[in-house]
Amino acid sequence: MSKLGLKPIVMPILGTIPSRQISASALLVPESNEYLLLFDTEIFHLANLFCKATSLFIHIYEENGVVKFDLSEKAFEKTVNKDSPAFKHILELAMCLAIHGTASAASPYWPQPPHIFLSTLFTDSFEKFIISHEYAHVYLDHFSDCPTQKILFGKLEGETMSTSWKQEIEADLLASLLTITAMSEDGHDMGFSYCGIFLSFWAFEIFERAITLYQGGNRTRTHAKTHPPLTTRKGKLINFVIESYSGELREDI
Repeated sequence: MSKLGLKPIVMPILGTIPSRQISASALLVPESNEYLLLFDTEIFHLANLFCKATSLFIHIYEENGVVKFDLSEKAFEKTVNKDSPAFKHILELAMCLAIHGTASAASPYWPQPPHIFLSTLFTDSFEKFIISHEYAHVYLDHFSDCPTQKILFGKLEGETMSTSWKQEIEADLLASLLTITAMSEDGHDMGFSYCGIFLSFWAFEIFERAITLYQGGNRTRTHAKTHPPLTTRKGKLINFVIESYSGELREDI
């Protein structure tokens, strides 16, 4: 926080809950000034499995003791096809979300090194961004700027926000700064720090499309009414990151 020049606030309480929905919420505890950041456990199953599969799309090899990435079109032709393990894992995950509503219904697996190291970095950034997004709503005091409504998570009662699209974008931008800073403190460069953030948008877009299609809807409906379209959120975030980290991040992301 201090690196970004942000004033510390009372830390919200973080928790998980098995609501069987891919959801996260910042909640105000009734008759108090305490906040809860609640995350459905399925979000973390989604992050784990999606990042594992995504890492398998990338051809990684070792040369003279140095691990390298082959990002050529020829390399991707071998991994981005319907018969590749990565594609099959993504397809199974999409079907489990569409049919069962859960990511944890998909088969667990363990990518071999060096892919497991890459997927761990992706997952770390993905999860940090999801948590930071809800924290950003609290830090930016969005509760005082928008209407609230009572909500039940099991037997837990709280008040959640009906945020505007503008506030969701604001939360995205602050969350990206928090995530990249946290990743850099762990020794990761700008590219790895950013990848998991962007993958979170791709994950939600792919699976919202799958769920909508399974339910007989239009494939172009890919966002909830409470949030801006994912394409809008991605565009805003890319421009913001390029502007904020122009010396560290290539503009071809």
